[in-house]
Amino acid sequence: SISLKEGEELFIRRAKKIVSFGHAFVVMLFDEEGQAASLERKLAIAERSYTLLVEAGIDPSAIIFDPNVLAIGTGIPEHDTYAKATIDATWELKKRYPLSHISGGISNLSFAFRGNDPLRSALHEVFLELARFDLAILNPASLHRSVLDGQTRKIVREALLASDSSPLVDLALAERSGERAEEDPTDLTPEELLSKAIIEGELLGLDGILDSLVHLEPLFIIDSILMEAMKTVGARFGEGRMFLSQVVRSARAMKSAVDHLQPRLEARLTEKKNLSGARKAVLATVKGDVHDIGKNIVALVLSCNDFDVVDLGVMVDEETILRTVREEKPDLVGLSGLITPSLKEMEKVISLLEENGLDLPVFVGGATTSEVHTALKLAPLSSGAVIRTKDASEMALTAVEVLGPEGRERIRAIRTQYEAIRRSHAKEKEPSAKPEADLLGKQEQKRSGLTAKRTGVFVKDDFDLSELAKRISWRMYVQGWGVPFGDEEAKRIVAEAKALLSRKEVATSFERGMKVVYSMMAVTSDRHTISTDTHVFHFLRDEESGLSLPDMVAKEDAVGFFVASSGLDLEAILDEDPGKTLALKLLADRLAEVLAQEAQSLIAELWEERPRSIIRPAIGYSVWGDHSEKKTLFDLLDATKRIGVSLSSNHSMDPPSSVCGAVIGGEGVRYFTIRDVSRAQLERYARRKGVPDEELASFLKDMGY
Repeated sequence: SISLKEGEELFIRRAKKIVSFGHAFVVMLFDEEGQAASLERKLAIAERSYTLLVEAGIDPSAIIFDPNVLAIGTGIPEHDTYAKATIDATWELKKRYPLSHISGGISNLSFAFRGNDPLRSALHEVFLELARFDLAILNPASLHRSVLDGQTRKIVREALLASDSSPLVDLALAERSGERAEEDPTDLTPEELLSKAIIEGELLGLDGILDSLVHLEPLFIIDSILMEAMKTVGARFGEGRMFLSQVVRSARAMKSAVDHLQPRLEARLTEKKNLSGARKAVLATVKGDVHDIGKNIVALVLSCNDFDVVDLGVMVDEETILRTVREEKPDLVGLSGLITPSLKEMEKVISLLEENGLDLPVFVGGATTSEVHTALKLAPLSSGAVIRTKDASEMALTAVEVLGPEGRERIRAIRTQYEAIRRSHAKEKEPSAKPEADLLGKQEQKRSGLTAKRTGVFVKDDFDLSELAKRISWRMYVQGWGVPFGDEEAKRIVAEAKALLSRKEVATSFERGMKVVYSMMAVTSDRHTISTDTHVFHFLRDEESGLSLPDMVAKEDAVGFFVASSGLDLEAILDEDPGKTLALKLLADRLAEVLAQEAQSLIAELWEERPRSIIRPAIGYSVWGDHSEKKTLFDLLDATKRIGVSLSSNHSMDPPSSVCGAVIGGEGVRYFTIRDVSRAQLERYARRKGVPDEELASFLKDMGY
């Protein structure tokens, strides 16, 4: 698929390349401003795309429009018209461009009703009847025309056409209520009531149920009732039948139950824990990386699957991990990392374990990991199994399989998969090196620079949490919990988060810990670097589009830089409650993004005239992927001294709920991505920067070196 997201030139070039192979292509209705949601925007982008393509000599029959199928029933009124806009756009596009086609992914439509398969199926079926797509991406087995009754069809149709969406939500709730109908609690034994309370995360009445089981040994209660209930929770989470927030409530109920049993346990146990058959996992975020949200979720889910978890925390070096493995004798090791330099640290850990004859399974995870990197760089370092999983539920399920009776077969399958990746990668060609002059010729540098009305470095640390909280992206917060936005569970966790933010000690801690250091500076750009009077920032260039960030800066210009953090006092309010801790860390991440927006606004006020277009590239992401550039930025702003944010040896920011980058404005500035970088360009980059290419490669994101 292609779109106008990265501009007209690249759009046309990609279209021509695709048709040269004899293929049709999908035109996503995106442009430089983002995704089209309204009917007007869909039609405008389609017309612009069609005109550009036909004028470039593209056959209209090769064009397949994707009009963006978006979710309805989310609880946000603006979303209620999304389906109608897509349906209307489809019919209009068919009229205007009869030789072209319409396609789209249908599952997005019903995303708010995840877990309610009958209702999702009904939405998909009626939508396809109304929209008449030529092609659709969906599971055909999920359509049930014969069992869709008239009333359901009427409610669904009204919701899709934006006549009335409230009956749809009522229908979803009614079906979900029916799914959850259970036996009368009065018919359950105390053991069954206890299991039910743990699975549902219900604290009310829990102590009374436990007291009614005084005749049972406390270890039996833990091992045979509580742990079995948590296994059910873990299984349901892995199957997508429970959300992370519900798992947290179950874990909280489990902890409360064990605490209540503690006096009875102490009389019988000489060790803190002695659960029969419990498997053990050692988890750590590797050296130089301070991010721990993902690792904490994995620890929680593994605990639900009968694992004794030894959590070493963050910034853990390879020697500490080796020593712990020797002492604890775990069944597996889990390594987490969010930033690219963490991949090198994972290599060190795996190599050290191998050198010491420890061939237990090593799981790796985190945003910076990938199956390709694991297959090429990590797995060959161990005679045991090195396994990459994408999230906590997959990690727990895979761990259970690997340590189960069919474990050898599972490991053999993973090794076969990684070997196939290595063979495939060996056949791929490295991006062909292009002469530097050719790359520069693909794009033009911004011609007119901006003027600053005030330059210097400034600090703001007097933020009002109640005001910033209004700008939190609750969609992104809910996504952090793995819950569909608009779901009843999403509404619940948002309400809990807002209640948490309203607590005095939480508000006080956040307001003490929210700080921004920002600047406006005169800079120069030679299209390879952006320089102040004292510091130089270096950049890579995409070899397909020819784009690089210094192109967005004129030869003489004014640019802002910033470091923002929301978590400088967060540790003061964290405790052993896993739900509260996860909520606070996810909230801190969201507030850090709000502070980055605030930094952009503060910087924009320092230009003589506010530009129409502004971008805020962050270091560590594709467009500016060299994490070591953070050191230059921190030196420039004296960020550690001014606001207390520090850098690890691998350039991870501490606290992790921090953002740093630049603010660039002016005509034609826009976001883009860097995908293709040749070895030759990396070598030129290393020479300019004055560091060995081999050292630099560990800091580069998504470049494959």
